Amino acid sequence: MIKKSFLLIALFSSCFLYANDSYESIFGSSFPLTFKAKSNFDIGKKLDISYKPVGTITDTTFAPTTKNVNTYSLDVALYTKIWRFDLGAGVGYQVPTSSGDFGDFYFIPAYLLTNFHFYEYKNDADFYAIYQQGIAYSKGSNPYNTGNLEDGSYFGYGLGCKVFSDIHIEFMIKNYQADNNDFKHEFSTKNSAGEEVQITDLYNLSTKYQTYSISFGISNVFDDFLNHLY
Repeated sequence: MIKKSFLLIALFSSCFLYANDSYESIFGSSFPLTFKAKSNFDIGKKLDISYKPVGTITDTTFAPTTKNVNTYSLDVALYTKIWRFDLGAGVGYQVPTSSGDFGDFYFIPAYLLTNFHFYEYKNDADFYAIYQQGIAYSKGSNPYNTGNLEDGSYFGYGLGCKVFSDIHIEFMIKNYQADNNDFKHEFSTKNSAGEEVQITDLYNLSTKYQTYSISFGISNVFDDFLNHLY
């Protein structure tokens, strides 16, 4: 996970470097770009995986349960401030988390973001409201990934505070939704001859996942490094 996180940050840092050159040639210093990386502790409020059989149910005892689950995630974002608004885009990565009977799952959200800065306290703290909306790429391990995973939706909202110029503390409610068609439920049973056979039932899954997210982030963490490359 740590290795993937650093690779993801390095990738976006490179994109930031090239994007910043093109951006400044157009806008100059009127709307400076901000790069922010943050880590999140996502407290699972609700994980709900509903399922409908594609055909006739063979295993009548199949009744998996869903539960509240916690996970960690990493986000990186690039945005500019116009008046009281931050406008930009970001991407996140969740640590794979067990969904119990359905195996591991995680989401990779790619989203547009806007922050509204509504209160500043003596230049020491800057409070802002957050809204994010975009696409949620659904991923998972066996058996969750045995069907046809489809891209879903994501939106989040919350409040944040920036202190010491570049340190961000945020609280958000995040909502993910995605479908998985032809999910395979495999089980063993005995036929009329007493022989054990393998049976597969197919289901269409609909996954809804909501979390309370507590985040800690740093903006423009790569400024010194990028300036040396210019």
